[in-house]
Amino acid sequence: MEREVATQAAPAYRELAASLHKAGFSALFGLMGEDIAGLVTALAERGARYVAARHETTAVSMAAGYASATGSVALCVVGRGPGLLNALAAAASADRAGTPLLLVSGDAPPGSTPATDLKAMDQLAAAAAAGLAALRPATATELPVALDEALALATAGRAVLLSVPLDVLEAPAELTPPAPRPRPHEPAAPDAAALDELAARVRAARRKLLLAGAGAVRAGAAPSIEALAARLPALLGTTLAAKDGFAGHPDDVGIVGGFSDPVARAQLEDVDLVVAFGAGLNRFTTAALPDGDVVQIDAEPSRLGLLRPVVQGIHGDARLAAEGLLARLPSAPAQRPWRSALAARDPRDRDLEGRVTLRRRAA
Repeated sequence: MEREVATQAAPAYRELAASLHKAGFSALFGLMGEDIAGLVTALAERGARYVAARHETTAVSMAAGYASATGSVALCVVGRGPGLLNALAAAASADRAGTPLLLVSGDAPPGSTPATDLKAMDQLAAAAAAGLAALRPATATELPVALDEALALATAGRAVLLSVPLDVLEAPAELTPPAPRPRPHEPAAPDAAALDELAARVRAARRKLLLAGAGAVRAGAAPSIEALAARLPALLGTTLAAKDGFAGHPDDVGIVGGFSDPVARAQLEDVDLVVAFGAGLNRFTTAALPDGDVVQIDAEPSRLGLLRPVVQGIHGDARLAAEGLLARLPSAPAQRPWRSALAARDPRDRDLEGRVTLRRRAA
């Protein structure tokens, strides 16, 4: 008679580790807590490199830097309660910058209070206050579904919290084949009528600035924007997050905003139209802009006009928008009166150049 072998389902944190491994995460950042120790260990056993930090803010910041450098979703794992609170400030900044990041934390079981769990708190409310998307599976069965949804949001350029209660992490769960990481969404094509309107604005403007932000970097839009600058012609500039995006180009004024050098500021004074590609237009960037018209192009429609009024907001991918606009404009005379001034500026005025860049490394 063949002996039956009893099998015991693995705890859910091992299922979560298997799913994250299958999704392609080969590195994770974090600060160890007793609630997520099993998950971190299970990931390390599968070959993932664990980069430990001394503070949760640092862990998230390292993960965000990894995401910016590689162009892929980064993984950060922190403990519940105070650990998550420490992580939220950096996670909120990453989310507002459009950084693809999955933040996994432990959580207290339902009904917990500080009397039963000193770290108990409403983590979903804290995440909502920070503006983060957050998911909290109530059972081990819900965990794979919550992970898939979190990965889909992160792949689309969000920083997302997956908050997993202790009882769910430890619950027995059959290992099921995890879903592969969702493919990035197809870039959104800008509306043709909106590009027609923008083309008319560009033709009517006297001096244009094409401003690239982190969204333009993620879209690989720099060559198309440079071609557009040559066609118009126009000045080129970047936000701090897209620093060095046009480095070495004769029309490049460098960083636009608080770090603009005196020569660049002088050239920006005459700009009457700014076309921002994937740029958030926060007050640090707009500090150097004159009171001209601003057109904002962004893949996330909720960001259009969010931080400053714009005369036109266009939902769409930065590269596709630049290419679509380029196709609508005839070649213009090549006068570029700013080039001599930009070429002659004192290198010390641009001492920030060459230091740190958040541009994605070439493959």
